[in-house]
Amino acid sequence: MGRKLALGVAAALALGTAARAGESPTAAELWRRWEAAAPGERPGLAAALLAHEPGHPDLRAHLAWHALEEGRAPEAREAFSALAAEHPGRAEFHRGLALALAAEGRVVAALAVAQGGDGEAALVARL
Repeated sequence: MGRKLALGVAAALALGTAARAGESPTAAELWRRWEAAAPGERPGLAAALLAHEPGHPDLRAHLAWHALEEGRAPEAREAFSALAAEHPGRAEFHRGLALALAAEGRVVAALAVAQGGDGEAALVARL
């Protein structure tokens, strides 16, 4: 099953009767469901919430962590890289980027990010 299809199925299951009745749940309703959801239901809810709040950094980060957990390190790296650039003060985005880089085998870049740099070039420049 493709990733988009799997997220769509998870979203439909997570949205319950509103999705079955063809109604579009409000963002507030989706956030209430998010708070009560089991971890496995959250990726589908995050995808549905992003339709209401496309740039929400915490939702995007949740999907990036989920991608990393599922072994999709390049996808997670791209998401965390964008999040870290957009929100440089959010340490969790830099940690996610470092872990995604490490999962790709890019240990030098991961160490550079973990040490507060921008990647391999920043670390090599300091050596």
